[in-house]
Amino acid sequence: MSGHSKWAQIKHQKAGTDAKRGALFSKLARIVTVAARDGGANPDMNAKLRQAVEQAREAGVPKDNIERAILRATGSGADAAALRAFEYEAYGPGGSAFLVAGLTDSPNRTTNEIKRILEERGGRLAASGSVLWMFERKVAFALPLPPTERRDELELALIDSGADAIEADANALHVLVPPERAARFAERLGARGIAPLRSSLIALPKTSVPLGPTDAASAAALAAALEEQDDVTGVSTNVRE
Repeated sequence: MSGHSKWAQIKHQKAGTDAKRGALFSKLARIVTVAARDGGANPDMNAKLRQAVEQAREAGVPKDNIERAILRATGSGADAAALRAFEYEAYGPGGSAFLVAGLTDSPNRTTNEIKRILEERGGRLAASGSVLWMFERKVAFALPLPPTERRDELELALIDSGADAIEADANALHVLVPPERAARFAERLGARGIAPLRSSLIALPKTSVPLGPTDAASAAALAAALEEQDDVTGVSTNVRE
């Protein structure tokens, strides 16, 4: 499966500058806060919070920041209560499609900013449902690499446990699982003594769109600009890499 664009979208990327790193920390802290608000402050009893905390730790968010993010949800609750999840559908250069997800305390402000970013870079907001059908939800697990001699055996066990696709790189074994099978898959990992490095719900394109060099560069610039917007926590596109 090497070379498939879906794998490129789930590989972890390090922030390139201190400013980007700070923005990433803020976004991850908001995700932790909302997860704690919605499901309780105990990660052992709240799978969504546990996943958010693991994601924050993996990105290097300091422990104190994570604890403050949880306390923000369990204190007065004013900040957490104001945050709302959003997902925008959009078209980009060359007929490409985008899903833009995040958290905001001001939907009107965020909508205007997303519209501005799109319009300045050859995109536009799409009607509800016009883009969503082009994507499918998956839970992406990153697992510790097994010894080489045990990899085939483990991959067969993962497929038997509900995995749709598996690919290894130098750092981890990446596994895609349909959301409805994710809980059972995680249970079977636990039974085998495997602790995921991280997991996340993602949107992957059902088919990828090839673009010419100019449109491809414009689509990449649009994706980067959307990802840098403060309220955005994830951008998915169907552009073929």
